Formats: sequence, structure tokens, C-alpha cells
Amino acid sequence: MHTPITNKDFQLLQQLRESQHEATQLYLRLTPCEQQVLELIANGLPNKAIASLICRSIKTVEKHRSKLMKKLGLASVCEVLRFWCRLRWDEFILGSPTQFPKPVPHNEWTLHKSTQSATMT
Repeated sequence: MHTPITNKDFQLLQQLRESQHEATQLYLRLTPCEQQVLELIANGLPNKAIASLICRSIKTVEKHRSKLMKKLGLASVCEVLRFWCRLRWDEFILGSPTQFPKPVPHNEWTLHKSTQSATMT
């Protein structure tokens, strides 16, 4: 038996959806590489590990990280994580995946989230 949704619950859900919509608009301004780096940062990976996974130098990852943070108006990794939660809140709370286009790596490597490793396609 499900508990009925109150007006307060409905308003909170509406605020979450509006916040997610705003975050989505910002997310879609990022390049595919910046989107990929954002996801890997949100998954707790340091620059060195990200560089290894996407087959780029640490300097390139730092550049992508700096650019994405500037585009999103974020000043710290904590803010990156808060942004990621706004963007993907429905996955955390409802268990349903957010429908975003997956970032395409600039090379022919594809990331596999389950193993956190890269394989050649």
C-alpha cells in the first residue's frame, strides 16, 4: 500500500524537476569530453585515473575540468557533486535512469561503468 502524495510532496517534486531541467540545460552546453570528465569526477575518480581511462594527458583532463567548472559556474568538487545530484536526482531517489545522450569519447575508446575500465571498440 502506497502513501498518498501530499501537496508539500508534490511541490518538492516539482522543485526537483525544475532544478534538474536547469541543470540539464547547462549540462548540454558541455562538450562530449567535458560531459565524460564530469561523470568521472562525480564517480570519485582523480584526474590521473580519468586521464588513464580516456587516454589523454593529465593536463588535458585538468583543462576539461577547468572549462566545465567555469561553464557550470562551479568552484569546487563539492559543487560539482551537488550539480551532479541535481542533474541525476531521479536515479538516486526513484531508481530510474535520467535520459541524457551519453558522451562520446574523442577517440575510439568506450568506458564501461560497471568495471571502470576502458576497452577498445
